[in-house]
Amino acid sequence: WPWNGPIAIKETHADHGWERHYLIDRWCHLGTAADEEALWMLIESSSANETQFDLDIYKVLRKHLSRPDKSDVRFLAMKTTSIGAPARTKMPVNARPY
Repeated sequence: WPWNGPIAIKETHADHGWERHYLIDRWCHLGTAADEEALWMLIESSSANETQFDLDIYKVLRKHLSRPDKSDVRFLAMKTTSIGAPARTKMPVNARPY
């Protein structure tokens, strides 16, 4: 896994007005969220230990993530504030080489 944590892949369907955020960590799909707030709730409650590696998901992800345009992919990082509380941050995936 080339990142130090989970990523989110955003899928948007403009014709129907919906979007989905797929939470991925260590090549495993951890869940799907309808919006960014739900995505953060999902990441804070998810555990990669509860998921199993699926070769088919790996192949789909590998193909998708090998594309030059990764504008729909975000690296999700959890940082700690100066008082020790978690603070949410997000960075474009291309901030870290693939």
